[in-house]
Amino acid sequence: QFFAEDCEPVRVELRQHFQPLREVLESRPLAAGNIQSIALGGSYGRGEGGLLQRADGSRALYNDLDYFAFCRRKNDAATEEVLREIEKRESHRLGVDVEFKRITESDLGIDPSSSMMFYDLISGYEVIWGVDLLRKFAGSIDPTRISREEAMRLLWNRASGLYFARCAIELGRDVNFVQRNHQKCALSLGDAILATRGQYTSSVDERLARFKNLATSDPWIEVLLPAYKEA
Repeated sequence: QFFAEDCEPVRVELRQHFQPLREVLESRPLAAGNIQSIALGGSYGRGEGGLLQRADGSRALYNDLDYFAFCRRKNDAATEEVLREIEKRESHRLGVDVEFKRITESDLGIDPSSSMMFYDLISGYEVIWGVDLLRKFAGSIDPTRISREEAMRLLWNRASGLYFARCAIELGRDVNFVQRNHQKCALSLGDAILATRGQYTSSVDERLARFKNLATSDPWIEVLLPAYKEA
């Protein structure tokens, strides 16, 4: 749960982070009434979250915590106030970015597979508040239906990440943020290629295996392989 390898101290820390999040929602009925569900997605939701190895041998959270808040109404003032409060407080406390994507159930559409983001979310998530709105899609998502536009959107997102990494370098801040965005860019190049060939999957290990297989017959992919593997 949460990580590719066992690390109970950080798992406990992550579970402890869930509790004050729930308590804030329970104490704010206007926001709680609008939020149907909060699901932890991203790498931790899929069980592949990164762990930072410190010099003293201890470990800590490394990747962002990506939450999906399913709301009855978007741009609800009470909901925005609560989610921003949690983002600010928990990002400071945990030392990683805690972010909420505000969406409605209808945003999933009839076929969430066409969206890389929703495909990844449904492939692995943890519901920490409310009802499970994603269960109905289990077993029906198909990565071959991910659109080419989604692959392009991924590349644009990672390009913006490089821009923010450049800003961080110029400001002399957060080398981990810079390194992480460089690695995300390398990953996106391979993931975009896999998506456009109908071979994308939510498992990072399986994606690497498929990319290696493509590299055996495509010299351009072979050039990208070392960077993709390292990332």
